[in-house]
Amino acid sequence: MYYYKIYGLHIKSDYLLEEAMEIQEVAEDNVDVEIVQGELDQRLTTETEIDDKNVGGYVYRFEAKRGWLRSKGQGCCLMEDGSKVTYQLKENYNPLVMNQIFLSGVLPSILIQREEIAMHGSGILWGEKAIVISGVSGAGKSTLARELLKNGGIFMADDTVALGLKDHKVYAQGGYPQQKICLDAMEDEENSDTELILLPPDGGEAKYAVRLKQGFCMEEKELRALFIVQVEDVEQVTLAEIQGSEKIKYLINNLYKYRTYTEIGMSVEVFKKCIEVANIVKIYTISRPKQGMTVKDQM
Repeated sequence: MYYYKIYGLHIKSDYLLEEAMEIQEVAEDNVDVEIVQGELDQRLTTETEIDDKNVGGYVYRFEAKRGWLRSKGQGCCLMEDGSKVTYQLKENYNPLVMNQIFLSGVLPSILIQREEIAMHGSGILWGEKAIVISGVSGAGKSTLARELLKNGGIFMADDTVALGLKDHKVYAQGGYPQQKICLDAMEDEENSDTELILLPPDGGEAKYAVRLKQGFCMEEKELRALFIVQVEDVEQVTLAEIQGSEKIKYLINNLYKYRTYTEIGMSVEVFKKCIEVANIVKIYTISRPKQGMTVKDQM
């Protein structure tokens, strides 16, 4: 068995998640999620129901307490009650693909089942507090995160940042020490001491995984602010603080797998948490021009 702490969850798994950091064995009553191999209903592994969704080659269906995710030629995962994942692998599955399914698809879905807040973005420890850099795909959030890491930031999470509430404070939870970057960002990494892994194509775009061997923060840290990167018709980088009820809209629009929250129906509990986070944490937009390299200005 392998034990991990990812997105604040203590995980017990019989599947090796090479990208994640192992921790010492966790007592059974402290395990939040168990990942086990098993036989799944043939309907989940071979057929596509009319209500299933097909995005980028992945077929999925999510309900409030149950959902599944599968990839052709790889395998299928069944998520139940936010606490158990049962998976079945194809004979010639690619571990790199399955690892990404577990880390970028299955575990964020578990967070949603547990009615937790999962933000779409990068988590960076800046000083003593965390910040989250969010935005739509292609906005440049990963590029900005890399620039911050080169200038004193400490990596916490990529793609998904889980938020927790405690004592009227908001905390960002560490993920796993790997960041995905696009091919055009590879030039800056040629002389670095990080480990680079070529990932299977995602939506036709080649991406590398940067495995950050040092300077990873696994623990929860108080969240200072949420920054949302936007590509706009502006001549220079501008920063604006979001005020009032608009904060809730920006927060919800930048949830990870926003469509999943809406498809299963956002629960009262999740909405209340969003309101509380918006009341506590400052939210800013960073508007950048469509052309030109402005990442240092953004930083």
